[in-house]
Amino acid sequence: MRPTPFLALLALAAGMPSALAQSAAKVRPVWWSSPPSPIQLHVDDGGKPRPIRVLPMCVLESFKADPAKGAVLLRREEPDPADPEGKPRWVPYASAPVPAGSGEALMILLPSADGKTGQARLVPTDAAGLPWGGTRLVNFTPDRLVGLVDGKRFAVEPGDSATLPYVAARRAVVDLLIGRESRGEQALVFSSKGIFTPAKRTILFILRNPQGGHETRAIDEPNPDGSAEPGEPAAPARR
Repeated sequence: MRPTPFLALLALAAGMPSALAQSAAKVRPVWWSSPPSPIQLHVDDGGKPRPIRVLPMCVLESFKADPAKGAVLLRREEPDPADPEGKPRWVPYASAPVPAGSGEALMILLPSADGKTGQARLVPTDAAGLPWGGTRLVNFTPDRLVGLVDGKRFAVEPGDSATLPYVAARRAVVDLLIGRESRGEQALVFSSKGIFTPAKRTILFILRNPQGGHETRAIDEPNPDGSAEPGEPAAPARR
């Protein structure tokens, strides 16, 4: 498969330590982009493979991951038709270490062209680190990102992620500016008047495209506790 900036950043994340003595983490997988052909992924549910539904950039279902083994998604491999006694096998499709201390994480999946394997990256989404009304910025660029949100400064290193220093207590329109910092110089890559509200939380991704520009993608998660401010409908419960 043709190398991408996303895969290059995965290499940076590979050295991140995993937790050794930690309870199971809740992992929610999403496709970064749709696979070339439909694929049914499974998780190990007590020694028995269980199917799990995965959508492009939309959280649907979750599974428990053992930090000692990491988050692993399985693919069913059919036996050789020429072998009358052959049996199907369950082989790893994609895996990633669970970030140390994380009890909840988003699993970003990038499919391969042949559909047999995929690349994965886990982004921590614990409520303590990403509260409702907040935004977590994931830096999939090779540069340091710096910015301002509601006048507050922040910085995110390449391949890293951080929660922005603004959490909405009520619905508000807030200025968000993000720039890249390279060799002591800064250049604006994103600006927006974002809508922040305790009825949701957002994971914002910034990446470098093949043309040298920047792209953004976002996942908005509705608050399942119905803690939206008055006048806003309560969000449906997450699985």
